[in-house]
Amino acid sequence: MRVLVVPSDARAAGPLEEALTRRGHDVFHARAPWPRASKRREIALAADIARRALTGGFDAAYVEGTHRTSAVTAALYAARVPYVLAMASAPLGDATSRALAKPRLPITVEACRQAVRLSMRGAASTIAWDRSVAEHLAEQTGVTNAQIAEAPLDLGRLPLGARAEARAALGLRDEIRYVALVADLADDLPYELLLYAHRAVAGTGLLVAGDGPGMERIHAMALATRPSSPVIAVGPKTDGTMVALTCAADVCLSLGLRRAAPEARGYAALGRRQVLFDVPDAASLAALYPTLDTVFAAAPTADALTEALRCALAEERASGPLPYWAIEAARRALGRSRFDVLAERIEACA
Repeated sequence: MRVLVVPSDARAAGPLEEALTRRGHDVFHARAPWPRASKRREIALAADIARRALTGGFDAAYVEGTHRTSAVTAALYAARVPYVLAMASAPLGDATSRALAKPRLPITVEACRQAVRLSMRGAASTIAWDRSVAEHLAEQTGVTNAQIAEAPLDLGRLPLGARAEARAALGLRDEIRYVALVADLADDLPYELLLYAHRAVAGTGLLVAGDGPGMERIHAMALATRPSSPVIAVGPKTDGTMVALTCAADVCLSLGLRRAAPEARGYAALGRRQVLFDVPDAASLAALYPTLDTVFAAAPTADALTEALRCALAEERASGPLPYWAIEAARRALGRSRFDVLAERIEACA
């Protein structure tokens, strides 16, 4: 496959080029001095890309998008070359946040917004480097198709452990089912929903590791629960408590209302079923175990969260722990570099 790469600078294409070359593809480059780019240079680059696309032909393209690449993406779209648009930063951010930067005029901001919107709509796939960029793009452009290329997990910090050993280390009772919550315990988490669901699912303990003002709510819950359904605050969120609580639990929990907590990927890497609210991340987490029921999404209501917890615990009891081969496959996927993920997306759009 012939792939055109349009990076934002001379160094950006290196890792992606290596990933594409390993897969047997021919890589071609189109470079431009973006830090000093002008509209004339942008149009000249777009014209050159259109000429090369129409004469030499490309099967797919990769563009590191900014508000200055709309002419490039328009040329690719006109030449019917499918392209992956990668957004590494928020292109419509407030320029006044930078020291000594002049404020952008409203008409300039709107022109940038429309340029990015058109680039996203014409793309076969839009990739955001992190969640904040994806949220920024959705808010500013109204186009919500950006997918997140997460940074690879450091699997060395998430070693697999046996449930029995983890419970023994924490001094937990074997006859109780446990739900683990590892999170930054901010004020805006839905603690009322958690309290209701924990009380409704009888005979289930709640293990919590986290930092923040919400820990006071967790301590209050611990004082008000029955011995058969304990709430145990283990301590601050560290790599050690993340691994210990996840390995000890039957099911893990994420309370993010707009997106899954970063710990949700750790739950998946450690081979645990999990409950989370119905957020965009749910589908990608479920895809890590395509043949198994591992993700139980709930609407942000007390009854829905309760039902999802019951279903997850029932699945764990009926099917048992996740098989080793499935966990290893998920860990390989979570440990891949962003550039391997990008290469796959480029192949899929061709």
